[in-house]
Amino acid sequence: HSSPAVARTMSEELYDEFGNYIGPELDSSSEDESSDEESEQQQQEGGSGGGFGDAEPDEDVSDLEEDGVGAAGAAGAGAAGAAGAGAGSMMMVEHDGRPAEFSGPGAAASAIVLHEDKEHYPSAGEVYGPGVTAAVLDEDAMDLDVPIVEPLRTKTFSLVEERDGGIVAATVLDGADGGAGADGNADQIVSEQYVTALLGNDTTLTRRGVALVGHLHAGKTTFVDLLLEQTKVKTDAFGERASMESQSGGGGGGPRITDTLVAEQSRGLSIKATPITLCLPDTRGKSYAVTVVDCPGHPNFHDESAAALRCADGAVLAVDAVDGIMMSTEMVVAQAIAEGLPLTLLLTKVDRLLVELKLPPDDAYYKLRRIIGEVNALVRQKSRGRYPSFDPAAGNVAFASGTHGWCFTLESFASQYLDHL
Repeated sequence: HSSPAVARTMSEELYDEFGNYIGPELDSSSEDESSDEESEQQQQEGGSGGGFGDAEPDEDVSDLEEDGVGAAGAAGAGAAGAAGAGAGSMMMVEHDGRPAEFSGPGAAASAIVLHEDKEHYPSAGEVYGPGVTAAVLDEDAMDLDVPIVEPLRTKTFSLVEERDGGIVAATVLDGADGGAGADGNADQIVSEQYVTALLGNDTTLTRRGVALVGHLHAGKTTFVDLLLEQTKVKTDAFGERASMESQSGGGGGGPRITDTLVAEQSRGLSIKATPITLCLPDTRGKSYAVTVVDCPGHPNFHDESAAALRCADGAVLAVDAVDGIMMSTEMVVAQAIAEGLPLTLLLTKVDRLLVELKLPPDDAYYKLRRIIGEVNALVRQKSRGRYPSFDPAAGNVAFASGTHGWCFTLESFASQYLDHL
């Protein structure tokens, strides 16, 4: 017999300070062999058809409790074995304990199906039956010459009534029902339906988008008023001709239709780019729906001009006939060239050469010629020679005076001159 102190010392030598066993290895081969024999015996009993149901419930519970399984597991295992035996199921067990073959009511549910072989939806044959042939085609591969639902197309045209050389009214006839409707605005040369028809054309042959750009106080908004006045029936729609000078106390300006903000009206400058759609004819009399975007000329609002140039078909560069090229002029020219838009030069406030500077005709001619040369040099520098030069003879230069209400090119002025010969 050993004393308790000696036993405590021996036990302390078998464990370290953390409680881990560090003594000699224990011989557990006998325990492993016994557990293997018990598992093989249980497998053989399960394969013979009796399962856990042949054993006594108390013995099953005691055996499972020794293996670390609760009584509920034993009862479930016994019920599963009894059910399998009663249903007449057949199971073949391999040497490693896994089932090799199973046949019974749950065989289809327990079958392994690959992901690519799964059928989430019924096939066309299962839906329509065996006597129906179903063909599936891609949308782009369908050969259709005529649309299934063809849209309705109506033709519209304008009817302009002229009396004593002047236009009195304009209506639109609808080709679908043949009826004619009078325009709601009696002072308009063409109706709103006609302008809408020009805008709704499938092609871009009858509509244009133009950005009117230039420096601050170059006369862009007043020029838009001039264009809007040409769409009216009466030539003095905004009052007497050449009366824009008296509408703002002698400072010019006119009604300023595109200045919609209160701050724009009070300060006399444009802050936001404002579009307006007008029906304007060319020199041959063909009408176009022209959407003119009046862009602000202040350098702080250059982003408005850049956005308008991005969505426009062309640009009209407004340059003061007295001031010439300014800072914003260079900015908008560079932006228009970067967008690849065609340019047209508009020399505004030409009346200042005669009214304010009181230049004789020869000096006014050289003044205008010098400004055109400076603009050509600027465009040549920004485009590196890729853009054509501005030349009045080429038709890409116009002369205007919004205050006095006139605008012309050499071609239009020549046609007016020939009419009075």
